[in-house]
Formats: sequence, structure tokens, C-alpha cells
Amino acid sequence: MTTELIAQAISIVTIIGWLLRMLFKHCYRKIAMRRMIWKYLQDSFMDGYDAMESYRAMIRRACAEDAKERFRKKN
Repeated sequence: MTTELIAQAISIVTIIGWLLRMLFKHCYRKIAMRRMIWKYLQDSFMDGYDAMESYRAMIRRACAEDAKERFRKKN
């Protein structure tokens, strides 16, 4: 009788441990995927932000040169 209970307890613990391990692996993969997607979104945003900043700098330089040229023409 006690050996049957011990065997049942061991099998129950084994099954529960296996289920928890599968759940952990599933959740870990989900979290890893979310981190990877979040990193990709951050990188793509920063690429777009860098491009926007470079365009802004080009426009600022062009406006400054245009303003210098207008100032020279006035004087």
C-alpha cells in the first residue's frame, strides 16, 4: 500500500514537474520573442529618427546658406 502511494506521488510530481517545465519554456520563449520584437522596433525607430535628424540638419544648413546669401545681396 505505501509503495503504491509512493509510486503515485512520484508519478504525480513527475507529471506536474514536466507540465511546469513546458509552461516555463513556453513563457520564456514568449518573453524572448517580445524582447526581440521590442528591440527591432526600437532599432527601426532610431534609424528613422537618425534619418529625420540628418534631413533637419540639411534643411538647417540650406536655410543658413540662403540667409547668408540674402544678407550679402542686401549689403
